[in-house]
Amino acid sequence: MDFWTRVKNDVGKGFAEGLSALKVKAEHLTDEGKRKYRIFELKGKARSLMGELGAAVYRLKDAGSNPLTDPDVAALVTRVSRLEEEIKALEANEPPADEVAEGGSDEGEDKEPPA
Repeated sequence: MDFWTRVKNDVGKGFAEGLSALKVKAEHLTDEGKRKYRIFELKGKARSLMGELGAAVYRLKDAGSNPLTDPDVAALVTRVSRLEEEIKALEANEPPADEVAEGGSDEGEDKEPPA
């Protein structure tokens, strides 16, 4: 096999392998983007429910009883707790820091320090 044929075959093979690796990386980034969007969406719902919870407790301020015994408040607390667990589960599936660094920049994202 002459030099040109070997180079052409090697370049073609390298291109196919690179394209395959790129496809896998793109699928990973798409899945990661979906996961992050889901977390964002759930946090928005939790924020809304927290507002409803605060309003429900405020309405009960003059009742003189424990707001946690109110069925509406208890239902809201349960819904917020479920969202919290779902968010924690999704956040626990974050890729290792080295994968994030390889996958692109996360600049501009607000990150909370670990609790």
